[in-house]
Amino acid sequence: MNSITQDILYKQSVVKYSLKHGVTKATIKFKMHRKTIYRWREKYDGTAQSLKNKSRKPHSHPNQQRKRVLWASKEQSTSASTEFIKVIMKKFPFKIECIQTDNGFEFTNRLNWQGTKKKTMLENKLEELGIKHKLIKPKTPRHNGKVERSHRKDQERFYYNKVFCSFEDFKNRLKYWEKEYNNFPMKPLKWLSPNEKYLEYING
Repeated sequence: MNSITQDILYKQSVVKYSLKHGVTKATIKFKMHRKTIYRWREKYDGTAQSLKNKSRKPHSHPNQQRKRVLWASKEQSTSASTEFIKVIMKKFPFKIECIQTDNGFEFTNRLNWQGTKKKTMLENKLEELGIKHKLIKPKTPRHNGKVERSHRKDQERFYYNKVFCSFEDFKNRLKYWEKEYNNFPMKPLKWLSPNEKYLEYING
């Protein structure tokens, strides 16, 4: 079964679930935006083929496709985000100039209901490393489009229909998924894999 067919079947399963249980429950189960589900429902005519993406335009500029680093944590906290920054620093040999995130409490206290201006552990670490921290506007996930797309790809190709026996099992399988993704040739990269594009970039 090719990846296009898998994508279509995934979309169909989301639509069918939303039709049976409602869009709200579907957004929670599949961790997707309501607008995406409504858009698929409008296209759906009862056949999987109706959900096929008819656009032939690339979703992003070739130079915007980069190697991904995936890391698992048991908690969603500023401490875990800081650890992830350390992982990224070890993965890439060049200086990281800027990191963009949403306004979650694992990143910033910007929207803390208590009104605290205290910097998070992540913000202090980025300041220490001389890395700019760019925050998107509240309630605008579209401004983090690349991240949203990568999360959707993870949901479709990795999490969907999988059961993990333990956290260690999840971490091990996540490593294989990262390797598979980074070595898969992509049309927007002129059929280079993200790893090949990455090597092309650093070897300039």
